[in-house]
Amino acid sequence: IVADLGGLQRLPPIIGAGATRHLALTAATISASEAYSLSLVTAVHDDAAATYAAAEAIAVRIASFDPHAMAGIKSVLEFQENKTADEGLAFVASHNAGLLDVTQIVAALKAIESKIKK
Repeated sequence: IVADLGGLQRLPPIIGAGATRHLALTAATISASEAYSLSLVTAVHDDAAATYAAAEAIAVRIASFDPHAMAGIKSVLEFQENKTADEGLAFVASHNAGLLDVTQIVAALKAIESKIKK
């Protein structure tokens, strides 16, 4: 049975076909520094405590941001996979347009218009 959770499909764009083949065909165990050099992890720490502290700091930072903005970023990043930049930009424009409050836009345009008339 061949692995069917998506690793064989998702890894090549991240680490390249050669490294994917090596890992998949050899079932090699790699070190943290090797994982870092392949962009499989974003940081390597000295020990478990430092790893947990760093992970908690990242989680606290992410949690401090607006949850709607975070959900939007996740949505755009997920859509963007295997798409062109133009496709991604069109998606984010459509996504953002759906979030706009038309009444606020009308009020802003009226305020601008009144300043121009003065």
